[in-house]
Amino acid sequence: MAIEVSKKTEQRVKEKVASGHFGSEEDVIQAGLESLDEGEGLRAAIAEAELQISRGQIVTESESRRRTKELLEQLRRDA
Repeated sequence: MAIEVSKKTEQRVKEKVASGHFGSEEDVIQAGLESLDEGEGLRAAIAEAELQISRGQIVTESESRRRTKELLEQLRRDA
């Protein structure tokens, strides 16, 4: 597949390769696509967290500590 990019983008890709962090122009493009994928996953996780917060499905830090303490005590008793 051949793509056309602006001179500015072409220069940026070449600079990334010249820096030694990437072996080829294709590697630069691949890293960019992977970054986009990671960003989409992060946005989905944030959206899910916001939904849980709006439903009141959150645990405060103090509640989390209390629950953790209870679980550890139960594990010690069961051991």
